[in-house]
Amino acid sequence: MPKVEATDSSLLAAEQAGESRVAARFGLGGRALRRRARFYAGLAILCIFYTAAIFAELLAPYDYRAQSRGEPFAPPSAIRFRDAQGDWHVRPFIYTRRLVDPLERRYAEQTERAFPLELFARGYQYRLLG
Repeated sequence: MPKVEATDSSLLAAEQAGESRVAARFGLGGRALRRRARFYAGLAILCIFYTAAIFAELLAPYDYRAQSRGEPFAPPSAIRFRDAQGDWHVRPFIYTRRLVDPLERRYAEQTERAFPLELFARGYQYRLLG
């Protein structure tokens, strides 16, 4: 086995460039480390996606079979703290909406009754991983 000396030109060039001898010897220069960092970042994102897919039923706010067919292309409800009269409320609420023009698919809020929002409300039943 040949003896490697410190006067090797590639090691000296690596030391002058600021890389360590080990990094230069095993090819772990700046580009390789950046590529490896991208690999680990991509792997972390992939793990997050797979975890979200496994626990999708737990993370989803609604059952995937529950759909509102009576309101096609309805926009999401706006969360409000101020009612139609301009009064502030501590608890957030939403208004119902109704279809005003079916051809243009335009909806209007009905401000007669406010529906308060609940955190951690009892929802549909689900089974984890099954």
